[in-house]
Amino acid sequence: MASGLGNDHLGRYLHDHRFTTVLGVIDPPAKTWIGPGHSVATLEHVHADTIPWGGGVLVDLMTLLPLTMASDPPTDGVPGWGLEHKRWMREGRRNVFGVFGMGQEVPLATSRVTLAESARDRWGAPGARLRKDTHPASLEIEAGMARESITWLEASGATEVARRMQRRTATASAAGEHSSGTARMGEDPAHAATGADGRLHGARRVYVADASLHPTNGSVNPTLTIVANCLRVADRILADWP
Repeated sequence: MASGLGNDHLGRYLHDHRFTTVLGVIDPPAKTWIGPGHSVATLEHVHADTIPWGGGVLVDLMTLLPLTMASDPPTDGVPGWGLEHKRWMREGRRNVFGVFGMGQEVPLATSRVTLAESARDRWGAPGARLRKDTHPASLEIEAGMARESITWLEASGATEVARRMQRRTATASAAGEHSSGTARMGEDPAHAATGADGRLHGARRVYVADASLHPTNGSVNPTLTIVANCLRVADRILADWP
């Protein structure tokens, strides 16, 4: 964009995933909260009737970082600091169990990256301005994942089951670790920023090969899709060389 390349779709349809966290208390404890990762997951709610608009994957909650535990405790009555907080971190949190949902986010054309003319680096190049709007369908996906997560936890015998509402800052709501879109693929330049081969519409030798190509992110982590698509774009470039 700063180079004047691309069409009006370049920068549009910025999206991520929708996330939900539902927590409960179990006895005896089931997790040590040591180390990353999940132990169990289900794809039953991906493109199923239980959750609308593509649904999402449900997994047992990954390890919550100590900073997360201190700044946004998973249950009520947790001291935010001091000896009692440390004691809870060692003992109390072992009884916390949760389900984490990651679902598809419905992209909007108004969610986009533009050039921030008022913010420039020391060479005078403009920085990026990010805007993120939420489609009502994305909230339906979140609510559906929360509903199914609550059912899962209650069926497992958990008590004090409740959805944990995440506090979203302007930055966090605009971009996350799964940020995608802004150069999405499509054969028609009237509806997309790049072609199916990742080539930027209106440019002969400018290609995109990262998550920017994604029209949607689906309902699972995008990394393997990014890698596979990158290899596909590379094959297209080689096939057309020189």
